Amino acid sequence: MKILVAGEVRGRLDLLFTRVASLNASKAGPFDTLFVTGEFFPPADEPEGGMATTAFEDYVMGVKEVPLPTYFIEGPSASAEAKYGSVVPGGDVFPKCTYLGPGGLELVGKLTVGFLSQRHTDKDIEKIVEPASSSTFLGADIFLSTDWGQGVAAGYDLSAMGVRDAAGTGSSTVADLAVVLRPRYHFAARPGIYFQRPPYKNHASKPKSKLSHVTRFLSLAPASVAKEKARKW
Repeated sequence: MKILVAGEVRGRLDLLFTRVASLNASKAGPFDTLFVTGEFFPPADEPEGGMATTAFEDYVMGVKEVPLPTYFIEGPSASAEAKYGSVVPGGDVFPKCTYLGPGGLELVGKLTVGFLSQRHTDKDIEKIVEPASSSTFLGADIFLSTDWGQGVAAGYDLSAMGVRDAAGTGSSTVADLAVVLRPRYHFAARPGIYFQRPPYKNHASKPKSKLSHVTRFLSLAPASVAKEKARKW
């Protein structure tokens, strides 16, 4: 199963799906699924008729179509919900574009996907921990989180990218869930830079466990036209 993963979109769907369609038609494609981590809907301060709002509404109204099945983890803010309506976990905001939910562990195609948005509750965390704590759990293929796991960038100097305290940046909850999930790939959207660290192990709680695959962590920048390395999304 071949996938694409994008950082925060913030409603800029034309930018996102134009690039996705291009990649899908390239020698690297075709792809089966697109995952988006971080904010998906237009920001609350986006003016009516703004670029992101207009692009988003084109897909909502069916003027434009999504090039491949897309899954996102950040639901609408109160203002976005008032404008576009509510969307339930597992529901589509428009055709081929599915809201995974604020937190959980799901099977998407053949992939086991753990996810945690910024708007999660304790119950959402339980939806991850409970199934992942089973003796039959083999580890997640993918973990999508809006925030980094705290400590994932410890020992790295990222000040040139605007991250002064790399070790302290991120969420302790996400860090704990990374240990529980032991994902093969962990993608995060914030603090909004591109960063890839060498593979590492999230050790299983049971020493005799055979679950010894490594985790590859990638932080993705928000969707933009910029081409600098730190803005890769």
